[in-house]
This record gives sequence, structure tokens and C-alpha cells, in this order.
Amino acid sequence: MPHLTDTLATIKHVVRVAGLIKQWIDESAYSSETMNQISTQAQRIISAILEPLRSEEVRIPTEFHPSLMPAILALGATLNKTLEHIRVWSSPETRYHRKIIAFRSPAKVAAIFQEHEKNINRDANVLQLAIIAVMFRQMAHREVLIPPKTRTLDLLQNHEVVHFWKTMVGEEVRACFPFRADARFFP
Repeated sequence: MPHLTDTLATIKHVVRVAGLIKQWIDESAYSSETMNQISTQAQRIISAILEPLRSEEVRIPTEFHPSLMPAILALGATLNKTLEHIRVWSSPETRYHRKIIAFRSPAKVAAIFQEHEKNINRDANVLQLAIIAVMFRQMAHREVLIPPKTRTLDLLQNHEVVHFWKTMVGEEVRACFPFRADARFFP
């Protein structure tokens, strides 16, 4: 079973690889729609998916780490393969071969990076789904029983939403489903 430090180290490595990919694409002269998409995906993976997992605010219990590790490792493998192809493509030793391949079969090079883009997108989506599933399971462990006299508006925490609801819809609105005293809701 992966330990917290293993998970954080893996996340740190995947963030580093995504950062290297983004940096190379942003600094290189090889600009294409596919490469720009890969750069955007790398930035999204860093800032919207993995960095929040490393923050102090997001506390995923240790028992859920095994659920995330396969998705993190798959994304890391895909990013490593992409970085490997980028390094081969940008290596000074392959300059002559690059020119020949680009001249004889430019679509082949584009197809390789389009496949990487597709795989990165797929693996990032799988990781996001795994995170959502873990967070859902985490919330399920914190179920609370809502007292029967609780109004729907009392459950809302955002004051702007409550104000909007009161002014635009009204306070005396019944739920769309029959209320049961033993109904369980997530906090």
C-alpha cells in the first residue's frame, strides 16, 4: 500500500515532468496546434489537478491513496514518453535525421505528438475522475443526519446564493422530493 510520502513524491515527479514539457514547448521554435495543446494540458495538470493534491487544504486520507496511485502513475508514464520524444526531437545528435523525417513524412511527426496529446488528455481525465471518486468516498464517510425541521435554505452556506434565492424564488419553496426525517445528505 503506497505511503503518503510515496504519493507526494510521485506527484512531485509528475509535476516536474509536466513542467519540463511545458517549458520546452513554450521556449521552442516548433509551434503547432498540437504542441500548444500539449503545453496547455501540461499547465492544467500542474495547476488544476496535481498541485492542489499537494496543498495543505486538500487532505486525502491515507486509505484513499491506493485509489489515486494507478491514475497518477499512468499520467506520469504518458508524460515521460512525451518528454522522451521531445528530447529525441530536440537533440542536436538527431538534427540531420529530423530534417529527413520532417521532409519525407511530416505527417508522421505530427501524428506522434497528436497521439501524445490524446493520451495526456485521457490520462488527465482519468486522474480527475479518480480524484472525484476519492473525494466522494471521503464525503460519504462524513455523512450527517439533517434534522426534520431544517429548511432547505438553512443548508446553504453561500450567503449570496441564499440572498438570490430569497429575492428571486422566495423562502417558502418545498423540495422537489418528499422530505424524510431519516434522509442523509453530505455536509
